[in-house]
Amino acid sequence: MTPIVLAAALLVAVADAPRPVAPDGAPTGAASRTGASPVRARFEAARAALLAGDLGRAATAFEAVALDPEAGASLAEAARVLAEASRELGRRGDFVLRPPLAPGPGQVPRLDRSGRGDLAWFTTFYGIATANGLGALWEIEDGKTYLALTIAGAGAGLIGALVGTRAVSMSEGRAATIEGATTWSTANAAALCAISDRDGRSTLGATLGAGAVGLVVSAALTSSRAPSAGDMSIVNSAGAWGLVAGALSLTFAGDDVSPQRAGWTLLAGTDLGLLVGGLTASRVEVSRGRMLVIDAGGILGALVGIAIPVFAEAHDPQAYGLAALAGITVGLGTARHLTASWDDEAPRPLAASSPRAGPRAGPALLPLAGGGTAAGIAGAF
Repeated sequence: MTPIVLAAALLVAVADAPRPVAPDGAPTGAASRTGASPVRARFEAARAALLAGDLGRAATAFEAVALDPEAGASLAEAARVLAEASRELGRRGDFVLRPPLAPGPGQVPRLDRSGRGDLAWFTTFYGIATANGLGALWEIEDGKTYLALTIAGAGAGLIGALVGTRAVSMSEGRAATIEGATTWSTANAAALCAISDRDGRSTLGATLGAGAVGLVVSAALTSSRAPSAGDMSIVNSAGAWGLVAGALSLTFAGDDVSPQRAGWTLLAGTDLGLLVGGLTASRVEVSRGRMLVIDAGGILGALVGIAIPVFAEAHDPQAYGLAALAGITVGLGTARHLTASWDDEAPRPLAASSPRAGPRAGPALLPLAGGGTAAGIAGAF
């Protein structure tokens, strides 16, 4: 059914509404002695009956307040609307007021597992990469054995994520945090190994170990509280673009770039990007969808930037690096500007009730003619 919006209570509006005053400027009637008129007290009693679910008594009481000549215009209108709403709710059945989507009596609170699929997707590929890395460490050369190990890694990643999150909360933000920590721990380990001039075997072992540590630690730290998906989108995106910027800046270093210099450059670009992303996420609210569009703008900008020296038949690597960096900057900035209103959505109406979820209700704010705000209740029944 269509959600019923109760233009209810008018608590804020009535509290701010002008009270009748005597010629000498003092409030009239009982309000001058107690601070609340009898009609106002009856309105509050009717409101309490509505919130308690006693719809019949609430409708009668609100109707009496609406017909009372002592009630002001705003209070009488509020009482009239609430009387009609109470009668309508009474005809539809019981009215159970609780926070939106909160469990009803006897119902178990639902866990937020919106990121479970994202994590399963990531760990499937992470399992493949880990299996291949172990195969290289164990110096497996037989193709069939290598393929079996790859299948085992993919299966372990997928099944492990699904089974491990079967009875725990796994929000999109928590999944993104685990994915990011695993990825960036691996990238940092690889860069540090390049800086320290480790051989391939030790580098592979260090990156596999760092990734596993990042996964386990981030899963433990986010077990009770995790960043939002939008915040982690900013952090992960900034880290990726920092890595890309570091790699492109190596085109200005000439042909002879040592592993140490490459490692320091990539490490600095990645970690600086992560730091900037974290600071930005703490100050800016961006949805995951908007961040994806901004990233797409950066990719498009990079392609357009690289196309310029390609069409100009340039042969200087610096021209390609500079064009790509400029294109990324313009693309990200343009996409950010064009999506400035991406997250400016009107409040969504509450979903209609279902036998499992039961009636739902939550606060609603309505502007009033002549100023003021009406505080009310939005319910789905």
